[in-house]
Amino acid sequence: MPTPIKLTGEQLCEVSIVSENNPYKNGQRAKDKKTYSQFKFESTVFTVPTDNPFCTAFANGEVKSIKLMDGTRDVTTQDDNGDDVITTVRQLEFDSFVSRAQYNNLQQDRVLDASVEFKIARFQHLATAPVTKELLAELESA
Repeated sequence: MPTPIKLTGEQLCEVSIVSENNPYKNGQRAKDKKTYSQFKFESTVFTVPTDNPFCTAFANGEVKSIKLMDGTRDVTTQDDNGDDVITTVRQLEFDSFVSRAQYNNLQQDRVLDASVEFKIARFQHLATAPVTKELLAELESA
């Protein structure tokens, strides 16, 4: 079963573009004349549909993190005698990414959330008391 891995920081510098705009050979994507791009991380290639926003963000240096699914698959080849040889190889699948803009928005949201929590905490120590007719009358006359 594939394991998710998240690439951040210096690991992103290890991701490179292998090829771009490769036409699909089979399936609906081939019929729709869609293309894919290939990227490499730790000597393993993974593909991403070229129309995925990741491809543009990566080309523009706007990727903050990448989530890949790290697994294996069996590859069958033939040896010199014509016998099948099954080899298990690493397989990476693109899952998702976070752009720098998304990350910055998330950080701003966290700051706002912390500010609101701080303001609420300032008043949590205050005791609550029932509103009496006298207090209500005093508040309304003010």
